[in-house]
Amino acid sequence: MKGEIEPIKKHGLRAWITEFGGFTDCTSDAHLTGTWLEGLYQSQMTIQFLSTATVDQIDLYNISGNTSSLVFQDSASYWDSCLSKSISFHGAPGELTATGQAYALIGNALKHADSVYPVRFPQAPLISPGAPAAAYPSLTGAALTGQRNQWLLLNLGEKPLTLSYPAMGEGRIESVSAPALTTRVTSEREMTHTARPFDGERFTLAPYSVNRITIESQ
Repeated sequence: MKGEIEPIKKHGLRAWITEFGGFTDCTSDAHLTGTWLEGLYQSQMTIQFLSTATVDQIDLYNISGNTSSLVFQDSASYWDSCLSKSISFHGAPGELTATGQAYALIGNALKHADSVYPVRFPQAPLISPGAPAAAYPSLTGAALTGQRNQWLLLNLGEKPLTLSYPAMGEGRIESVSAPALTTRVTSEREMTHTARPFDGERFTLAPYSVNRITIESQ
């Protein structure tokens, strides 16, 4: 994205991402569309866009259609462009997809936000899927300011991650996660949803989770 945004920034222009989404892996026969991996992928894209000052507006494509990149289940099949065939699964129309489960939490946070800035966690371990150069942080996020201060955090790692930030203030932490990246999300039953108080000292993020921290008192 940097190579596309930098020229826009250089000319003093603003960017609107009118369509983004889609998740395709043509390196294997794994059927990853509609899995929790797609939900985390779309969430990470949103964090990147929110953290880029040049980007004024983003629009997920699409809301309804053939399951890929959707917020709501629309059908029980999708066209796999890698395999050139239709893939069927058991999905209930109207249920939130993997992306929808994550975006419900993210969207609620954005409704109360006036501004956003990126946050980085140098203490978080790196994930190395292959070559060392491909390593990426297991924890990413953005801070939102407005009616209340909030954090949106993604734990992309396979282990729980505990952090200590005693100056944040007390509040509430909401999380959504799945037992595995390959969990196909056809309803809320596949997901773990939690909401608990945050004591303003330390918190633990579940593996493969999207999290919203809302600060209520400082």
